[in-house]
Amino acid sequence: MDFRQTRYFLELAKQGNYLRASEILGISESALSQSIMKLEAELGHSLFERGRFGARLTEAGEILLTRAKSATTELELAKLELSQLKGGAIGHVTLGINKSLASDFGYSLVDQFSRRFPKINLTIVEDWPRELCDLVMQGEIELAVTQPPPQMALPPTIVAEPLFWIRQIPMICERHPLWRHSAITFEELARHRWVLPPVGNWWKRVIEAAFVEAGVEPPQKIIRTNSLSIALRLLTAGQVVGFAPLVPLPQGFKFDTGFRFIELPGLSREWQVQLFRRSRSKPQMPLVRLMNTIRNTVKRFKIDPVTHRPLMPADVD
Repeated sequence: MDFRQTRYFLELAKQGNYLRASEILGISESALSQSIMKLEAELGHSLFERGRFGARLTEAGEILLTRAKSATTELELAKLELSQLKGGAIGHVTLGINKSLASDFGYSLVDQFSRRFPKINLTIVEDWPRELCDLVMQGEIELAVTQPPPQMALPPTIVAEPLFWIRQIPMICERHPLWRHSAITFEELARHRWVLPPVGNWWKRVIEAAFVEAGVEPPQKIIRTNSLSIALRLLTAGQVVGFAPLVPLPQGFKFDTGFRFIELPGLSREWQVQLFRRSRSKPQMPLVRLMNTIRNTVKRFKIDPVTHRPLMPADVD
């Protein structure tokens, strides 16, 4: 099975039609068909079901599709790294980082890595836990720094290394109407607007369960957004109740001024941020260097006693 066959197979799987795939590939339909039949004979399995519906992947085809995508990604990365040798670069790595960690931990990590290894190119993807782990499983990124996705079982091909703990806890800004209340209650919180991530309903269920346990109807006014800058603006304007560290806090801010954490039963959760990657017998050197930089960045951070969140070091080399 060579690269040409892999490319033909992937295009046919994508299009589901021999004619469309052959036109995109710039070959005849018969040449594409012969290439696929030769590949099937070589592997000893039928890869496509053929019929009036076009070309549909068989079970064997689905298995090959996952591996072929990963192999193609690796080959493209290798070609990129080889082309970069001419410009003095010595590698390329891809990193995914949780949205709530990107502005402080992520910045410090990238700053250290780019200074120490200026010839290694770095691609960064910022997303939520489930999406990042999907990208790792699909081979589209090599590493992800995030907490495990709620209610998502990861396959044994994914290796997870513990980094640090974070505590997700409700918080308000000093401009919020509840700021001056000496003791904030579930009843008061239920009357105000909350801001949550748009992905899944896990946090909404956490909130509902805590309020129901307290005998109070859960909040009905909820803003969902995947923009952390919008969430932070809403929080600092005193318009919403948010969760730290789901809402990233401004660099250099102090936890004892400007923000207040709300300690109520069932509304806080602890998560372990982990380093996710696909299992390999021996990671390439650029990947090893990035993993070591991540570990060193964790050591440099101070952990806040309330949220367990890593704080920016006072002095970054």
